[in-house]
Amino acid sequence: MDLNLHLVRYLVTVVDEGHFGRAAARLYVSGPALSKQIRLLERKLGVDLVDRSAHPVVPTDAGRRFLPEARAALAAAERAVAAVEAHRRALGGVLRLGFMTAATGTHTRPSSTSCSVTSPPRRCSSCS
Repeated sequence: MDLNLHLVRYLVTVVDEGHFGRAAARLYVSGPALSKQIRLLERKLGVDLVDRSAHPVVPTDAGRRFLPEARAALAAAERAVAAVEAHRRALGGVLRLGFMTAATGTHTRPSSTSCSVTSPPRRCSSCS
């Protein structure tokens, strides 16, 4: 089964807020659209996940079973994104050093060595 994390986030927010209107405002969607998305998730799973007649809105038995795993899936997705972002930041960028032709050799070797030692894993390149 293909499960959309947006739908899971919508459900968790509805349960946390206990109200479709407040959840919709928090998610920046309309109330009817949010309700429709929750119904879509319920249809995909084949069970009602929230009791719409209760005020505040509460999860059904199936919803109570689903919510801990749903929260774990959302947390895992956030950790996966954070790991990739940390990797991307660690890669750094390219440090390009420019020298005038007259300085080539005298200052370029110490500068490029210093770049490689002090800035790994960034790529260093020089041009004249």
